[in-house]
Amino acid sequence: MNRIAFFFSVFWGFCVSLYAQNNYDFTKRLEKALNEQSIVEKALDGSIVVLNQYYQVKNKKTGKVYGRGGRTEFGNQYFVGVKTKYGIVISNEAISPWLLDNDYSKIASEYDPVVSLSEIRVISQKEKTNFSKYPLHMSQHHPVGIWIANDSDSNDTLVDIDTEGSIKEGNLIWLISQNKLDADKKATITIQSVSKSFCVNPDSVEFEIDSPINDGHILGGIFVCPHFIGGGRIIYKLVGMIVKDNDKWKLRTPFIGYSFEKNDVVQQETSKDESQVEEPAQEKDDQDIDLTPVEQPKDKKKGKKSKK
Repeated sequence: MNRIAFFFSVFWGFCVSLYAQNNYDFTKRLEKALNEQSIVEKALDGSIVVLNQYYQVKNKKTGKVYGRGGRTEFGNQYFVGVKTKYGIVISNEAISPWLLDNDYSKIASEYDPVVSLSEIRVISQKEKTNFSKYPLHMSQHHPVGIWIANDSDSNDTLVDIDTEGSIKEGNLIWLISQNKLDADKKATITIQSVSKSFCVNPDSVEFEIDSPINDGHILGGIFVCPHFIGGGRIIYKLVGMIVKDNDKWKLRTPFIGYSFEKNDVVQQETSKDESQVEEPAQEKDDQDIDLTPVEQPKDKKKGKKSKK
């Protein structure tokens, strides 16, 4: 009887050990499968956007508006955003694109920057997309280093946000343009996924990361992790945003412990207020920057009056 009991206990232990090992291997294989680029691309298709921010400069004394180098715009920058149920999540740099322009810093004491036009392009593998005009409305409440733009559209493919601190095993999603978007705004934008893990908590909200090996032009990216939900379904949650800071790529993860309950959206000026622009005054343009005066539209009422 003792021998039978001993044999049974050994056999049972072997079965449990074998089950645990197989279960562990299965979990690891599943995690690896979830990190495959094609899986991630399909899950995020239509959720990631590229934001193009144009800006002009306005003379602080005269109110005269300038572009640069013969253009009506002083410059523009591209940023990556994510559609969530709270709105489009973008980096802090996206609402102040001039901070990435060394030429603006040379005239900052005399000129104020103004976002003059915002464009957006949804990244989709199913259909070819273009940039279209997209006025921004910014949230009053947002995590440090991040902004929430516009209300979400319930018909969109939305990504949930992960607010729990832990070791995150997921994917760095890089957006890469094969051609410079300034020269070809319809250029193909591809996604490059890199498996990575980070210990994310309220004390660690930024990580310096290496850029992927690629011959294209890196626009930025996001970090997402897979989550199991009811019915055996899997979703990817947004953990952080990839931003460029002083020529270095960083992963910014400020969502841990943040409450998104109060998210009042207010109007954010994205175009110049032409009614407040003063009459052009005599001034010396900055020859080094090659400022280009922007002609302001004439008053419609005055136009009607002159016809009589």
